[in-house]
Amino acid sequence: MRRWLRPGDIALFVLLLLPLMVALPRLGGLAGPPELWLTWVGRVTGILGLAMLLLAGAVSSRAPGFDRPFGGLARLWHLHHWLGFTAFILVMVHVLALGLAAVPTSLDAAVATLFPPVSHGSIWLGWLAWLALVVFLAPTFDFFGQPHYQRWKRLHLVSAAALLLGLWHALLLAGEADLGDASHALQTVMPETRVLVEGPYGEFFGRRFPERDMLWLGGGVGITPFVGGARNLAAGASVEGHIHLFYLASDSVRDYYREELQGIAEAHEAFAFTQHYSRERGPLDEAFLREHCPDFTEREIFLCGPPAMNAHLQRLLAGQGVPASRIHSEVFDFL
Repeated sequence: MRRWLRPGDIALFVLLLLPLMVALPRLGGLAGPPELWLTWVGRVTGILGLAMLLLAGAVSSRAPGFDRPFGGLARLWHLHHWLGFTAFILVMVHVLALGLAAVPTSLDAAVATLFPPVSHGSIWLGWLAWLALVVFLAPTFDFFGQPHYQRWKRLHLVSAAALLLGLWHALLLAGEADLGDASHALQTVMPETRVLVEGPYGEFFGRRFPERDMLWLGGGVGITPFVGGARNLAAGASVEGHIHLFYLASDSVRDYYREELQGIAEAHEAFAFTQHYSRERGPLDEAFLREHCPDFTEREIFLCGPPAMNAHLQRLLAGQGVPASRIHSEVFDFL
């Protein structure tokens, strides 16, 4: 009976899934609006695509005996070709999914996601890696006819460039994962640079509704106005009614104000605090709100955070019958 699975295949499968298993706890889940699961799909396909490219390069090694666990040299080269082609498809899905994830915000946001300013070097490194991959794979699709063997061998240097650029792209993005656009830009400001600071603008808490209790929903950098409101309460500011703050963070690493807010809640009966981690529970849903704040639909609601979070919460609240006149939102994004 023909053997379809070889020891080398199992090793390749484990090595392929290893980076994904490491990254999955930081990627969240598939639940929520389309933009969230499209982002998840984009990140997963990017990780798998890069892993497959690395493995495709590894199995092309001509070390003596390396082919035996794979069933011979001919089968090893078939695996090499399959890994390379599948990696290219996954990279294309990676780009498409991340672009589509930004479409609900605006078409301009989608374009900016894929083609940001030149200062976003990590994204452009990814495009350079993709271009090098296209140049390398072009002979496979007979775009320019079959090349001479020696030229085709030299063309593999382009594949090495694609691998290096892809790794550089991924490592830079991993380092920037906790920084927003403004925070990232601040890293490049030189000492003694003159800085003009403007703002704040808007009237997020400008209107008061003493006849109703308040529900605050903050996520990402959008937690900051609520932290300011909680600190005012701790400093002795008067408040009418009751405030319940939900702090929406991806995980415990990013709930920077949790201890402070818990302390304020313990000291003030008019203020309650609840933490929500999307990587453990998925996006905030009606059941979680109902469990921790049963009367949330009767409150005056203030929400602040990134566009995708605000859009999700707007739909959630509207679906529970909360009128738009009682939902006050502030988006932390460029206008």
